[in-house]
Amino acid sequence: MAVDAPGMQPAVAWLTASVPTFILIWARTMGLFLQAPVYSSKQVPGTVRQGLMICISLNIMFSLDSYVMAPNMLFPFIVMAMQEFIVGSMFGFAANMMFLA
Repeated sequence: MAVDAPGMQPAVAWLTASVPTFILIWARTMGLFLQAPVYSSKQVPGTVRQGLMICISLNIMFSLDSYVMAPNMLFPFIVMAMQEFIVGSMFGFAANMMFLA
């Protein structure tokens, strides 16, 4: 679908650049929140965790000066998102080990 309105082109360009960055940041915070000591407990509802993940991801994304260039194909992007999730899980696991020690 092509955008014909001249006023929409900057918005489409911004969304094209920022959505992949948001997804990668969100994948890392998801891994962190699933392993972190306080947030991974059953007492914290899933909607609260998701809301915090989205808020933190948006705050980090808007504090960046530049955005990630997403690959042209879907499979490399999925691999990048899985890598970010694993890194976030490792951070959460390390925090959990320090909390339990």
